[in-house]
Amino acid sequence: MKKLIQFFAVAMLVVLPIFAQAQDTVSVKELNTYADLSEYSQNALQAHPLNGVTVTYTGVIVSNPKTSGNATPNDTNSDGEIDDIGRIHVFITDTAAVTQGRAGMSIQIVESDYEI
Repeated sequence: MKKLIQFFAVAMLVVLPIFAQAQDTVSVKELNTYADLSEYSQNALQAHPLNGVTVTYTGVIVSNPKTSGNATPNDTNSDGEIDDIGRIHVFITDTAAVTQGRAGMSIQIVESDYEI
């Protein structure tokens, strides 16, 4: 029985990654790079080659999302204290910036669908 359990454990370690959704690993610089961008319009910005592609990158959060200054504070019960934040802004720097330089290696993520 022990051998059977070991076999299934090894089989799951080999087979499960095959079924996992593939994601491209990119740098933040690739997310910030547009080819032939001649205008700043919504259509031009949505024409990024990675638009609609699920990607991953490794980064470090370089801001406090709750006190970034860009969050929208809400006093929901009018008692003078902030009860909620309407959205947060997270500033992330790609870990590849250590070797490739910081130019173009930071990104801002805005999230409004969360709870404190």
